[in-house]
Amino acid sequence: MAGKRGQITTEYVIIVGFMLIILLVLWAQTTFTITNTTADLRIAYAKHAVTKIAEAADAVYVQGPPAKFSIYITMPDNVANSNVSGHEVSISVYTYDGITDVYEDTLGNVTGCLRHLVPGTHRISVEAILVGTTNMVNVTDGEGNICN
Repeated sequence: MAGKRGQITTEYVIIVGFMLIILLVLWAQTTFTITNTTADLRIAYAKHAVTKIAEAADAVYVQGPPAKFSIYITMPDNVANSNVSGHEVSISVYTYDGITDVYEDTLGNVTGCLRHLVPGTHRISVEAILVGTTNMVNVTDGEGNICN
């Protein structure tokens, strides 16, 4: 009778061990999936933001000065850098694979700053300006923060 109890205990330990291994594999797969989904979401927010800014910049550039309006964008978390210069709007986002650059080209020359933005929704001001005899587009956050 004592041998039977020892055998049952051993079988239970083996079953629990297999269950723990299966749970560990499922946990690792879930963590991997969440990590990839989070990175994809950050990149999608960045892509949406640069696309909206570039479309707004193109719209005011075509209209010329004094065209101006505001848009709302959602900045992702873990932004490494943002740049508005030349004919490009870009946001660099930290992901688990490193830094991913998301950019959009514009029709006209753009200048401005988005460095002061934290994750979340922000109002962005997009304004056509005249610099000398050249039409340009100035992009700033809704608070009018100046880049240094």
